[in-house]
Amino acid sequence: SLSMLGTLTFAAMILLCVAAFIHGLFLHGHVNPYFHHFICHHKADAAAQARYLKMIMDKKFRLNTFIDSDDLRDLDTLFDIITTRVSQLVVYLTRDTLTRPWCAGEITAAS
Repeated sequence: SLSMLGTLTFAAMILLCVAAFIHGLFLHGHVNPYFHHFICHHKADAAAQARYLKMIMDKKFRLNTFIDSDDLRDLDTLFDIITTRVSQLVVYLTRDTLTRPWCAGEITAAS
């Protein structure tokens, strides 16, 4: 009957609104882009090796890996990205990595 069709339409609209609200909450809680790993490295000593490691992790293991020389658009946001959008820190340790202020800051931001 017509009243049954109206009731079903109203219920479907309510369910659609609830689903849209839940979906919005889900998207709000997940920051994009999200990176599985951040590779901290000293560019003068290990830039090529760090990029190669990123390529392996991205392709072979299908992990989204962040490396600042490839993915960073604004230097002012680096520590915020590490703190909020990275799951694990990978430190490509060379003799000068821990002497570089940016590397020390990246390690500190990740902990």
